[in-house]
Amino acid sequence: MQPRAICATLSLATVLTLGSTLFGATGVVVPPGPTGKNGNMGKGQEIKDQVMRFVASQQATLYNKNRTIALFTQLDGSRPMKTIIGGKDPKDPDADIQTTVDKLQKGDVVKMTLAQWNGWMAIDYIKKVDVKPAEETPHGFIFQEFYNEQVSGAPIVRITKYGESYELTIQNVKDDKGKMEPDPALLDEVQKFKMGEPVYIQLTQGRLPTITEIFPYKDPQTGKVAKVAQTDVEGGGKTSSIDIETSDGKTVTALVPGKTTNKRFVADAALMRDVHLMKPGTDVLYLTRDDNGKTYLVEISRAPKTTAKPASGAGSDNMPNTR
Repeated sequence: MQPRAICATLSLATVLTLGSTLFGATGVVVPPGPTGKNGNMGKGQEIKDQVMRFVASQQATLYNKNRTIALFTQLDGSRPMKTIIGGKDPKDPDADIQTTVDKLQKGDVVKMTLAQWNGWMAIDYIKKVDVKPAEETPHGFIFQEFYNEQVSGAPIVRITKYGESYELTIQNVKDDKGKMEPDPALLDEVQKFKMGEPVYIQLTQGRLPTITEIFPYKDPQTGKVAKVAQTDVEGGGKTSSIDIETSDGKTVTALVPGKTTNKRFVADAALMRDVHLMKPGTDVLYLTRDDNGKTYLVEISRAPKTTAKPASGAGSDNMPNTR
């Protein structure tokens, strides 16, 4: 028996590949436009549990009535879509939905149920999602519980992101006798977390993603690359290290982690590549973790360039000409 809702992790693995500080989510596939006489097809099929980001709203005349037109996008800012306030009869907007939309601020995340109505997407249900800072980063999640699946006994970790729940398994490793078993180190780690605690998780990206690393979440730090060097590893082998000057004038030396395979240390290839792309003087965002008295690099990327704030009334708050 598979863990409950394990299929939901497929979309989770997909969003992990976006490489953005904001996640994408399964998008709204807008049904074909109005058909039939005068384009009047009435209220159509509902699309439930859409997690989207609010951009702006404005008043407009629609069917001879003053209506609110609200603009939403995917969580990564793509695919803008205009909506109207729905309800039992979209001609008479639901008061509770209207109040919720009126209170939204730019960037708020919501869960919605949508239905097509005369070529518009009408909001039939909407709820603002309480988002923690960790959730706005690719590997940040909220821990909920750890348990063993009743039939198979497999260890399951339940996490949430933007109000959506995912149940994940833990990677298997070989024990001293060569038998595969859930990673003891990960089992020990997940049992330390409390419900509602932000965590950092790395997953495999296969058909059924599994946890390969999990630890308490902390915000990425800013710094400037000082140098990149080669460092000997205990037991033989080498890895890369990177010196980063922090904003408070200190220097952090972080090692590129890896694994020992056939008694030979192999550094994480992706992180190794990222490190060697950084030249001295480069402003970076980075994340590290400490283990047995050493500091290991978790992630590193170029710091985003700051842009001038647009003048009031200009820029992305304008409603694009799209449904």
